[in-house]
Amino acid sequence: MRSGTIKAINASRGMIGVLTEDDAYTIIEMLSDDNFEVGDNLTWSNDYGMGHTKYRNVTKGYISEVYVQNHAVQESSLRRQLLF
Repeated sequence: MRSGTIKAINASRGMIGVLTEDDAYTIIEMLSDDNFEVGDNLTWSNDYGMGHTKYRNVTKGYISEVYVQNHAVQESSLRRQLLF
């Protein structure tokens, strides 16, 4: 199980940067209208899996379908990965 905290959101593109506890950022794309916010804590069980999966928003208490774009993204590449 991995976990992280949302540190950046590009709402117009539905892209989220999650700072993980082990190796930089995971980039996910929102696939629903769930209300993600900077500071929300997320967990997921497919480690470094890509594509469609479910992430648990521990802060708000729900599970959301997301699309994982990338893992281990360094902060210097975060804006580009979030399509800002």
